[in-house]
Amino acid sequence: MIKQICKICKKEFLTLFSEIKRGGGKYCSRKCFYSSNQGQGNPLYGKKPSLKTRQKMRIAKLGKKLSPEHSKKISLNSPHYWRGKKFSIEHRNKLSKIHKGKTLSEKHKRKIGLAQKGSKHWNWGGGRKIDSYGYILIHSPNHPNHDKYNYVRRSHLVAESILKRYLKPPEIIHHIDNNVKNDKPENLYLFKNNILHLNYHRRLRLHPETKITKSNLTSQ
Repeated sequence: MIKQICKICKKEFLTLFSEIKRGGGKYCSRKCFYSSNQGQGNPLYGKKPSLKTRQKMRIAKLGKKLSPEHSKKISLNSPHYWRGKKFSIEHRNKLSKIHKGKTLSEKHKRKIGLAQKGSKHWNWGGGRKIDSYGYILIHSPNHPNHDKYNYVRRSHLVAESILKRYLKPPEIIHHIDNNVKNDKPENLYLFKNNILHLNYHRRLRLHPETKITKSNLTSQ
């Protein structure tokens, strides 16, 4: 073992002769080694990979994803400058004044909207979500009755697949067991309009024995 002095922290440490022979043995720890590669100390500082190299890198990473554990490890170990830091109130006020009164053009807004649409959105859940009423929605941009976000209730899609037609605007799909997440065909009942649907619920409160127990979709 040979004594060496670390180039970063100036501490004395022991290393192998073979390490020095192959060009190593300059730093006492990984922390010091990584510190030496930051900024101008990095041999790649100020250099950019060629277009061909960038394409190779992109193809190599295509379809590959890091595991959550690996991502967390990288996040914790990487010396990110802004982690845990905040802008001062003075700096925030400066930024606020710079951006005050400035608005994006309609063209720019459309570009941003298209770049974050559907599966490109950061919060994309695979085309399935639950609304505030508890109904399961499915992303169906080609459906004529989709909402402004291109979603349709799953119960409607199930009913339409049985009826082999789209639901008419006044028609209502009722869940027999009152569980709006249970979209099985045998649990769905079709009312011709909302008046009949509301009358059924009023009647049910007075006469529980009149509860619907069988789906009528197959008979439509």
